[in-house]
Amino acid sequence: MDSFFTGANLTWIIGIISSIAAGLSALSKFRYQNKLELFKDTNVNIFKKEKEEVLAAISTLSVFKKDPRFERQTTNVLLSRLYTELDYDITNAICGALIQHSNRSELIEISSEILDINRNFFMQTYPINQMVSDLDRSWNDLNSPTASQMEVGDPEKEKENENDVAKQQAQTPLSTLLNFEKISSSDLSEIYKQRFLTWIPKKRYELTWHKQITADTYSRILRRAYRSELTGWNRLRQRFYKFIRATDRSNIFKELDMNFYQNDFNYAYMAGFNTSSCNILRSAISAATIVDVGFLNIDHIRFTSFENTNLHNCRFRGGVAELDTKFTSCKFYRGSFENIYLKEVDFYATTHEGVTFDGETARNILKMDQCSFNYSSFTNCTFKNCYINYSAFANCYFDGVSFENVIFNETYFCSSNINRVSFTNCNGLQPRHFYSCNQLDSESKLPSQISRTDIAQLEKAATEKYILDCPLSTNDKAYLQSLFANLKS
Repeated sequence: MDSFFTGANLTWIIGIISSIAAGLSALSKFRYQNKLELFKDTNVNIFKKEKEEVLAAISTLSVFKKDPRFERQTTNVLLSRLYTELDYDITNAICGALIQHSNRSELIEISSEILDINRNFFMQTYPINQMVSDLDRSWNDLNSPTASQMEVGDPEKEKENENDVAKQQAQTPLSTLLNFEKISSSDLSEIYKQRFLTWIPKKRYELTWHKQITADTYSRILRRAYRSELTGWNRLRQRFYKFIRATDRSNIFKELDMNFYQNDFNYAYMAGFNTSSCNILRSAISAATIVDVGFLNIDHIRFTSFENTNLHNCRFRGGVAELDTKFTSCKFYRGSFENIYLKEVDFYATTHEGVTFDGETARNILKMDQCSFNYSSFTNCTFKNCYINYSAFANCYFDGVSFENVIFNETYFCSSNINRVSFTNCNGLQPRHFYSCNQLDSESKLPSQISRTDIAQLEKAATEKYILDCPLSTNDKAYLQSLFANLKS
């Protein structure tokens, strides 16, 4: 047998193997070139205007998504199309193609790219508004009576000026250009009109729709990433923690980082995930719907608006919410604020049903500092292990609310409607904090040092002056002042 692999036989065998290898290499290269040509054609089709061709191209690209040689390029092409698309049918197809054949880490990377696209649209808003304003000003200047009238004088004087070298030299380049602008007013007007017609749709609706579409796509991909199966070592670790019933540790591998900076999620729908870390800075999440989302391990929420957002069974845990953070007119259904520091947060006209404000322990408390809850309603809510400092719950509606182990410092419930409210082991409250609470039902349990008679006997002028002299927020003082002005003497 050994003699078979010697001499001419060995040469023959090597030749056959080399031929097979060369043939396979050529076949692989041929197939790759054909696939590359198809990929190029698909790239062209995906940017066409015909909707059917675009949808067909997206469907074809989803096939390339599972090929490692084209995977990254396919993702980039789909994201590029998402950047320019306003049709929900096409964006949904793009989102489906991005999700297909993507593991958890790839989905997180894609969601980060979409977040960057959303941020870009957010940052375009001001410069585009400025461009439209500049065009409008240029148009008005060009077509104003003073600009449209050419200087008409004595013909002999004009001829004299033409022959006056000193006057010709006195003309600056700027005045010459301005004269040229007047002469070319007709052409410039047409240019301004065309550019205005280009930019005004972006200002009126396109940017808003782009931000909406990218926000919805981001939320969908993030939800898919949260529900996707882990792989490798993390999967084994998660199974181990589940086996020993360490729920908090096993959930870490499912949770996601959320880092919003100058992002616009107005009108978005977010549902079904928890964060392992959370930073929301200078962003807008207004008029949105957020369901079963845990904003956990918060670092900072700052300069962010949640105005008019509906939050169903959402949790805000840890960290600080501060500096012009607004939940104005939000509706909270169940959910909780846990062990968080709320500093100068505006909750004006909010609705709370079954919401819990809770610190972990009597030492590790939830703190509110100069928070505004004026004109809000609370039904079946709980405040536990809290420190509430210089805050206002004026003109609010309370029903079935429990305050337990709460320390109050100059926090006011003026003119509020209080029904079935209990204050258990609470400190820092005085009769003046319930000034003008005429609708205080008999089932409510006030702190032992406060009686309804003491509240009724408060002297109007002195009490109102004392309250307005407290270091409440500027908005709270203005609201209380208007409230007091409408009270009957």
